[in-house]
Amino acid sequence: MAKGQMANCQRGTEAGAGLVVDYHDATMNRSRVTFRGSLVSSMSVSLVIAMILGASPNVAAMLPPVQEITDPITLKTDSLYRQQLEENPDDPSLLYRQARFEITERRDVAAARAYYERAIEKWPKGSEITSALLLYDYAELLEKECRDYAAAIQVLRRVIDIFPASPRAYVLCGNILANQLRDYDAAEVLLRHAAELEKSSTEAQLAYADFLSEKRSECAAAEKIYAEALEKAAGWPAAKDSTHPLMQHYASSLANCRRDFEAADAMYKKLFADDPSTPYGALEGFADLYATFSKDDAPVEEQFKKFATRNIDYTLLYVNFLVSRSRDAEACTHCDHDFSDRLFRRVAES
Repeated sequence: MAKGQMANCQRGTEAGAGLVVDYHDATMNRSRVTFRGSLVSSMSVSLVIAMILGASPNVAAMLPPVQEITDPITLKTDSLYRQQLEENPDDPSLLYRQARFEITERRDVAAARAYYERAIEKWPKGSEITSALLLYDYAELLEKECRDYAAAIQVLRRVIDIFPASPRAYVLCGNILANQLRDYDAAEVLLRHAAELEKSSTEAQLAYADFLSEKRSECAAAEKIYAEALEKAAGWPAAKDSTHPLMQHYASSLANCRRDFEAADAMYKKLFADDPSTPYGALEGFADLYATFSKDDAPVEEQFKKFATRNIDYTLLYVNFLVSRSRDAEACTHCDHDFSDRLFRRVAES
């Protein structure tokens, strides 16, 4: 909230009163705004304050540069899409397709946002499920690419109004409130509700457990959720797809919340044994674990040796680990040393 701006939020007591917000702007003028709607929850407080007081930053200055398309096939696809859109400028499916193309191929966030808004405006009434999917996709763009968090929450409220039984919108909204707006009370309401809505949703269980572990330091409560979710997921047909993310986050909580090296080490090693490909995030957490708690480098080196010598992501991760140990590139026995020496210099310069 900007300096000199204050807000007081309360809930209306009359039926349908919604959320009542008393606030003072920068000039200390007092105002009252009442919001009505089918969904009025703790999330509304952050949303309304953000909308009124301008909590979102100047997003235009933070947008990534637009990429020039040089691939002939992609250029041909772009030309075809634009021709079809010129012939049918109000077709919502074509507008949606163009929005996805702008963000995935050209990285033109501003253009993608404009196409999303036109697609939402033109989307046919009565298509609730597809409309909710479109809105959720747009909210992700606003959060990840535009960093316009107030707008993202506003769009997610519409998704929840349309499809209140799905946990995904609650999860994304809760994560924005927790990680970007630092409104932990409102975030907890949403993330707990998402976890209760769908016990089989790995995404919802992870989000709530991670919140308890990282934001509240409620280690035991978080570990209980991880353990229960792991037990349920173990019998599913594609068990690894669900159990491995849970194990990775569980191990991270054991290390960073409970500060239990032995338990976290055992969890990571079980994950590596179950999944020889080793997800990047798990390997990163494993390296951090040893960098923080142990002087033994051998277990970390054993995991890194499983990967291709010129995989830049894994090699850079290993180089960072070696730097944290005050070791040089020669310690990376499986690395291309010209490559790792350059990485060392980059890491040292940073």
